[in-house]
Amino acid sequence: MPFTGTQPNIAPPSRDFIASRGAHTHLPVAVDAKWKGDYCCCYGTVTPVCVSAWVLFLAIPLLFYVYVLPTDAQLGDWTRVGFICLYVASAVFYILSGCWNPGVPDKPLAKSEGDDRIMDAHAPLPHPGIEYTLSRDSNRYVRGFDHYCEFVGNDIGNGNMYCFVGFLAILALLSTYVVVFSGVGVYFMAIDPPHVWHLLLSPWRVAAAAITLCLLLVLLRKCVTSDVCSGVGALVMAMPGASAGAFLLFVVLVITIIAPFVTDMFLGVTPETNPTAFFLILPTLAFAVLFWGMGLHWVLLMCSGMSQKLWLKAKGLNFGRRRPQLV
Repeated sequence: MPFTGTQPNIAPPSRDFIASRGAHTHLPVAVDAKWKGDYCCCYGTVTPVCVSAWVLFLAIPLLFYVYVLPTDAQLGDWTRVGFICLYVASAVFYILSGCWNPGVPDKPLAKSEGDDRIMDAHAPLPHPGIEYTLSRDSNRYVRGFDHYCEFVGNDIGNGNMYCFVGFLAILALLSTYVVVFSGVGVYFMAIDPPHVWHLLLSPWRVAAAAITLCLLLVLLRKCVTSDVCSGVGALVMAMPGASAGAFLLFVVLVITIIAPFVTDMFLGVTPETNPTAFFLILPTLAFAVLFWGMGLHWVLLMCSGMSQKLWLKAKGLNFGRRRPQLV
């Protein structure tokens, strides 16, 4: 038939059709890949990084409840109730993010090449479908795979994405809550005449503060540029508001290091006048800046339909640890 210059009106194949066809093609499948049947109720793993994250993100704000709230009667019982609600919610979403199924499918059935109806135990496993991506860190396929989170010890995919973003948002709220009311506690302590702080600007105090600050900045620089933290700094600075947050953290860091040396804040310390609130401002402010940026980052990704994996490639960043063997 001669070409008439017009194309036949054929609808493009649907996504479900492509997925079903892809499931029966001989795409490489990871050796010893884990499937849904390999898990009982928890799809995450407890690692040293995960435990350290729990201690940092949840134990540090707990110091506010134990050492600050009991000594500041002016804050009121409603402050305690608000903290408990945010703390419990952040813990629940943290556990859900680490334990919930991120989108791991059931193990596909191996079928013979000649007839899809005949099961063959020796045939290679078919690919679960184009909507599933192999996680290099956990060696399993995840529907809508976004990334593997070391902090929660689990892959992040369609199954637990909302739990993960909820954890970021609630932890950002909790950190901001502690920063604000720690600042209020410091204010109450500073304006109370019996506990007012005085400047002590002797030469040795100023020199000790300057030396301590310089040593800490050098150690932080070595940590950021080390192999362990290689690339993480670039990822953090790519988050929304990272530059303003880094500047604010630097200012608070300088104040936190210098103030104990050049003031009498430790003079006559009692359980009612302890400076815990002052020292909690820096770490919880760091958490607030980090998790507000991360939460906004993933909300924008969800709204744009882009995964973290694609976003990292667009930025030229790569944090994959290992590549599983394929058959």
